[in-house]
Amino acid sequence: MLACGGSEELLSNSRNKWSLYRGYFTTLPNEFYRVATTQPRLIAAKFAGQRGSQFTQWAKEYLDAAAGKGDEDASWADCYLGHAPQAGLSAVQTRRRTQRRRESYSALLQHMDDDSLKAVIRAEAGPLAVNPQDRSNGRVAWLVIQRECDEPASAFHIKHQDLVTWARRR
Repeated sequence: MLACGGSEELLSNSRNKWSLYRGYFTTLPNEFYRVATTQPRLIAAKFAGQRGSQFTQWAKEYLDAAAGKGDEDASWADCYLGHAPQAGLSAVQTRRRTQRRRESYSALLQHMDDDSLKAVIRAEAGPLAVNPQDRSNGRVAWLVIQRECDEPASAFHIKHQDLVTWARRR
């Protein structure tokens, strides 16, 4: 580390990027700098598209992280769950809602690893969705993921789970 002479600006040279940290200059390798500036910042682990309990666990972690993102009207988690204000909004609130929907849609898509799941989300909630209200909408994208990946809850499935649980007890 090199001691800082009181300057608060970032310096660069051809081999390394310099950063100022608490009065000291540190060097970062170019590879680290390139990856840190080009990769999207994820708020949770990526989701590989598994159905069932893997999705349920990932969804809990993702919604917890999304609760910290958003604006003063609502968080991304509120947007995904449909708790964000929808009616009686001023022009500024409507712009923030549109921005929040776009950002939450984009963040959700960045957390998907499965290309086929991404394709389904883009078809139903992407910028080219048939319904203009569904375009780049985080809520619609979340509903698509829930439909595709959530644990089945039919009467047959619940009865089957009860039988499996009963059999394990014996």
